[in-house]
Amino acid sequence: MQRMILEQSVLTANPQLRYVVYAIIALLLTIINVVVIQLIAVAGVTPNLLLIMCVTIALIEGQFTGLLFGWCVGMVFDIASTDDIGLNALAMTVSSFIAGYFYLEGKTAKSLGTTRYLLVVALASLIYFTIYFLLFIRPVNSTVYDFLIKNIAASTLYTSVFSILPMLWFSRNMDRSS
Repeated sequence: MQRMILEQSVLTANPQLRYVVYAIIALLLTIINVVVIQLIAVAGVTPNLLLIMCVTIALIEGQFTGLLFGWCVGMVFDIASTDDIGLNALAMTVSSFIAGYFYLEGKTAKSLGTTRYLLVVALASLIYFTIYFLLFIRPVNSTVYDFLIKNIAASTLYTSVFSILPMLWFSRNMDRSS
């Protein structure tokens, strides 16, 4: 417990180090999203781990930092994947910006370790996948069922279910520090 408190204080005292840690985690998640995530696809639907991280950063750091982080992560993901350049960056930026509205200064632990976190991830996922699929698939080329249910709703649900893991981790760490 002492070590965890020490690590938290080092990251809290040095914001530049905190951003380096965020960048390293984002690069690892980008690799996972591009290479490994297809192994757990359900009917072609995969969760977006980078979106979960962007929402988490927006809830920890605030709206503006979340917005910048969302754009950077989206651009890196666009470059690493075969998507159109700027598409993920736009969708990630807008969803991170909206998630930043739920930032509560001084109450980060309360935001991340509760079901409120899941709801914010679900909202951000809905926004992200709506923007992404409107621009990428072009709904004229698919049926309403395929567009709304399979693409947007299923992707939002899968990403939201995956966000249970960080919520439980934050909840557990919140209980330990109390």
